[in-house]
Amino acid sequence: VEVTPPRIKPNDLMHLSQQLSAFIRAGIPILDAMTELSEGSDSRGVRRVLDEIIADLRAGATLSEAFDRHPQDFPTYYRGILRSAELTGQLDTVLDQLAVYLERDLEARRKLKSATAGTCAPTWIRSRSPWAGPRPGGCASRRP
Repeated sequence: VEVTPPRIKPNDLMHLSQQLSAFIRAGIPILDAMTELSEGSDSRGVRRVLDEIIADLRAGATLSEAFDRHPQDFPTYYRGILRSAELTGQLDTVLDQLAVYLERDLEARRKLKSATAGTCAPTWIRSRSPWAGPRPGGCASRRP
């Protein structure tokens, strides 16, 4: 029994969006595409969520309804855009756009993380040390 089930990570969601878009553009039925993506995934979180979505689709749910049942895995904006794409018949195009957005977001996060890596940790560690108090010139003094 899992205490917390594995979730879809942002990088996995980006790849899932790209691959699903390609399958739909190639004319592969959504259920077949989702099955292929689930079977081909290395991520337990992706497999778990896709298997549940596949079960929902087989039970008669729309794609957006199946995704809506997983708010912890798919952000609100993603599910909303997916719903409107499904209604307008632009699913492949919108999934591509979502993948590009997710890729840019991940890259921005990587750059931010790398730019701030190491700048605050030493000050934070020093400020919590029982034998050394906080030193002037730490992260707090660099804020604009």
